[in-house]
Amino acid sequence: MTNTEKEQGEWLKREVEKPEFKEAKHKIVITHIPAFYSKNPVHAADHYFSLWGDTLNKSGISLMICGHTHTPGIHPAQPGKIEFPVVIGGGPKQDKKNLDQCDCR
Repeated sequence: MTNTEKEQGEWLKREVEKPEFKEAKHKIVITHIPAFYSKNPVHAADHYFSLWGDTLNKSGISLMICGHTHTPGIHPAQPGKIEFPVVIGGGPKQDKKNLDQCDCR
């Protein structure tokens, strides 16, 4: 773990304890690299899950929105593993973009 990753993990732990986070109706995390659902180790999903997965799972997140992998998908929560749905967007080429829509009610 790098110092930056450690600092980011500590920041995340502090943020999810703030009253404005805890009292929010919807808790949405937006991140470039998904902490889940990447089969390619280059995308570092397993690494980031090992750093922040426990904090994310325990914080009551409503939805995570990510990119980076260029493999669009809508992944439902998996109780006991990933406690919130994950939406990954992004097309593989500049001229081929996609728009993901999700009913999050």
